[in-house]
Amino acid sequence: MPEVRRYAPGLARREELLDAARDLFAAEGFGGVSLRGIAAKAGISHASLLRYFASKDELLLALLGRWEDANQDWYDAHADLPPQTAVPALARRNAETTGYVELFAALTGDAASASHPAHEHVRRRYAQLRTLSHGEHTVDSALIAVWDGLQIMSLYLDGLDVPTELEAFYARPAGPGGDLSAAAPDAESGMAVPVLDGPEAEASGYAPGRERRAKILDSATELYAERGFSTTSLSDIASRVDR
Repeated sequence: MPEVRRYAPGLARREELLDAARDLFAAEGFGGVSLRGIAAKAGISHASLLRYFASKDELLLALLGRWEDANQDWYDAHADLPPQTAVPALARRNAETTGYVELFAALTGDAASASHPAHEHVRRRYAQLRTLSHGEHTVDSALIAVWDGLQIMSLYLDGLDVPTELEAFYARPAGPGGDLSAAAPDAESGMAVPVLDGPEAEASGYAPGRERRAKILDSATELYAERGFSTTSLSDIASRVDR
């Protein structure tokens, strides 16, 4: 027992740092957050933070590990539940965990770059999910795609309840592995936007400007994919355009 008491303050401080990092990563993106910013939010010095985490990468991976371990423990403890009950219940747990969905959404895009510290973690997560079994049932890719998509949508659409939507997904006649188009709503017709093109555009001098704009957008797209939005500056984009 004395050992537990001696280490308890350090463990509590570590959890506070993970909570501070969670809030900042979710709000500003991984690239836009510094260790000094995390230390300030947690109310300690930068030097004190380094006693717990040597780098921002290490802190992020510890945060992801904390969530994944907790989810796996919950899933194992409820192995007797059928998937149509267990999956919405776990989604409810995620939604009620502070910062979980926000950080998940932020990392889903940022970690696509192979250089991102969480890239391997996210890749491994998807690989494991594709082989995950719950009781006698296997979690299929369609369910994973719907679940992840709903979590992102819930950040944009007020009132969208992910567990309820997952229950509806399971209730479809085709089942989770069936035809997704059966559950898809009809797409609304978009308004056509006139585009100046052809000889008239060339003659009026718009074509060179359009080409330049397209090159800027292409360069921005490449850099956002490689580095993430928050770590890409307008100067970086301009340099990519002119090289």
